[in-house]
Amino acid sequence: MTDSSTDPTGNGHRHGSAISSPPHQFDATIATARSIAYLLLAPLPARWAHTGAVAAQAGKIASTVASSDRGLLVAAAWLHDIGYSPLLIDSGFHPLDGALHLIRAGAPVRLAALVAHHSEARLLAQPRGLVDALDEFPREDGPVTDALAYADMTAGPTGEIISVAQRFADIRERHADERPDLFAARRRREPRLLAATARVALRQRGCGPQMYVPESARDLACAGSVAMIHGTTIHGATGDNMTGRGTTGRANL
Repeated sequence: MTDSSTDPTGNGHRHGSAISSPPHQFDATIATARSIAYLLLAPLPARWAHTGAVAAQAGKIASTVASSDRGLLVAAAWLHDIGYSPLLIDSGFHPLDGALHLIRAGAPVRLAALVAHHSEARLLAQPRGLVDALDEFPREDGPVTDALAYADMTAGPTGEIISVAQRFADIRERHADERPDLFAARRRREPRLLAATARVALRQRGCGPQMYVPESARDLACAGSVAMIHGTTIHGATGDNMTGRGTTGRANL
């Protein structure tokens, strides 16, 4: 299904299919998300450290999304990489495997979809032949998607806070030997991810969480902020109440 619809919250646009959660309840709180991530990723220390840093970054920029979406943002940050867990590997594409696990566990579709599509995952699904599977999850454009991308693109692979430019350079280095079509897809993500981080910077300057940039303008959006955000990160409060992380960087589980 390829229909598009306006997000009823007014915070973005969603595109996608009619996938639905099982009828049983799922506790979609930050604490539950953190616990699930810990159980699945603690055996992968670097991935767990990255995940904690992404959640911390999401907490710092939570004010750029609607107040009703702040818990969702941080929960998605904790869960975005659970598909790397050896227990969940199915397709071998971590955004899809993580999202499928969440749906099977009864998670809200919106939460699972944010995991499925995080950091422009659809571009990486194309050379893997997984676009149709990923498109079973509705794709959301708006402040929450942008903030999740910002958090992911400013958290290094072992939990350090880095600039977007440093993150891109690290990704290129770590994946330099992969299939050329996969590597090219990673490079194609960069303008969109850069635009997303620039929109987050604008919202922090007062544009507000309701600012929506249509997909057709994504690569050119916020051009005046791209240079600023490309080599810098946004620093601020630790967001402890939102993320459950202390100032030492240890997760409070």
